[in-house]
Amino acid sequence: MNYKKPNEVIMCKAWIYFAKRFNPKASITIFYRDPMPDIVQFASKYKNVQFIRLSKQDMRADLSRGFVDHPVQEFQLAVWKQIEKRGIHKFIY
Repeated sequence: MNYKKPNEVIMCKAWIYFAKRFNPKASITIFYRDPMPDIVQFASKYKNVQFIRLSKQDMRADLSRGFVDHPVQEFQLAVWKQIEKRGIHKFIY
């Protein structure tokens, strides 16, 4: 989640709300790039929600060879690397 526009922030909050509403014991890991204080503050109301900030150091340069069509693709690679690193096998992407 790396959204800043008001409707996008509401969407993120709703996703967290419904995820915890229908599966209160779920552990939620949210990957992001830029600070998002509104979403972090909202999520702090729930247990087992963690935020992991992605950095360009997490990117899989060996896959992209340093060339991507859009900057978002670089961070998608970073997300997959973190999923692999943390041994996450069940997730909603």
